[in-house]
Amino acid sequence: MTTIMRQRDASPAPTEDDRLVQIFDLLADLRSAVYDVRSQLKKRQKPHLTVEELAELVGRSPFTVRRWISEQRITAIRIDGSGPKGRLLIPREQLDALISQGLGAAVPDAVVGQGERQE
Repeated sequence: MTTIMRQRDASPAPTEDDRLVQIFDLLADLRSAVYDVRSQLKKRQKPHLTVEELAELVGRSPFTVRRWISEQRITAIRIDGSGPKGRLLIPREQLDALISQGLGAAVPDAVVGQGERQE
């Protein structure tokens, strides 16, 4: 066991600069992985959102989203056949418009249509 300890002690301990280089390398790898995930998510974005999906994304109630539609703050498409009045679908561009108006601050960057939030 003494020889094992001596072999460990014989190798030089990493310096603080070596540790920083390792951390920066790991951060670069993480940044690359996050970029890849964002790219994959962007490819899977739906062109339209339901009232409930939009409400969840912007942190508002479905009632508020329906009110925005009736006030023509956002546009929606009514699809016949699902429910007595049909289903409302909101184009994804409307989410981007809400964000630009400051109504979607809690929306994750990966959901934003441009892939990255403009600040």
